[in-house]
Amino acid sequence: MRAAYDALSDEMKARLDGLVAEHSYRTSRARAGFRDFSPEEDVALPPVPQVMVRTIPESGRKSL
Repeated sequence: MRAAYDALSDEMKARLDGLVAEHSYRTSRARAGFRDFSPEEDVALPPVPQVMVRTIPESGRKSL
């Protein structure tokens, strides 16, 4: 996803910097047709915040 970030305009890079998205296992699996989740799965797999732009420590490059 480094190349995708590099291809963004400077304006879009600035808009994305600092934003956080929520990843939901339940939502992504439901889109694939899996809708039967147990209460235990809901507890074990809560939504998780993910930064939109992260910096790769080894290279210092930014990535989506």
